[in-house]
Amino acid sequence: MPEMAMISLGTGIYNLLPFVQLDGGAILEMLILGSVHEYGLRMALRLLRMALFAFSAVLVYSYGLEFLPLSAAILQCVINEY
Repeated sequence: MPEMAMISLGTGIYNLLPFVQLDGGAILEMLILGSVHEYGLRMALRLLRMALFAFSAVLVYSYGLEFLPLSAAILQCVINEY
């Protein structure tokens, strides 16, 4: 059972990442839309997305191929954003 709990937790955390295809990104987009500082917030969100991909690449480099699926999924989300 602990393995299923970790998978469920990982899936929930992944779903909260700030990409439009995921729930976290959809929430952030709704909050940003129509804001006075919309342009600046969108740029900050882009930087955050790129930093998340860079962090996942460092995880793959440091810990090996066990983080490759996470890095590939984040790369897919980054590509779909642009």
